[in-house]
Amino acid sequence: MKTLIKNANVITPYEIQENSNVLIQDGKIEGIFSNTKAFDEKNINVIDAKGKFLAPGFIDVHNHGNNGHDAMEGTFEAIDSIARFHIKN
Repeated sequence: MKTLIKNANVITPYEIQENSNVLIQDGKIEGIFSNTKAFDEKNINVIDAKGKFLAPGFIDVHNHGNNGHDAMEGTFEAIDSIARFHIKN
């Protein structure tokens, strides 16, 4: 399934691309395009992000633990469990 997020202000490592489109297929970013590129929207899930900001690929890894553990436990078992959870998810 393809998803097109259109008209977004796309944040890249180098700039903010205003009014741009991001095409996603099967959960992977296929590309970032100017809004002048036409897409056949008939078989695509379209999300209009006009006026919004989008940071494709950004992953917020800040956490204090998971999988029943807290990083403040300070044990190998806790950190190992947290790390294994993140690898899978």
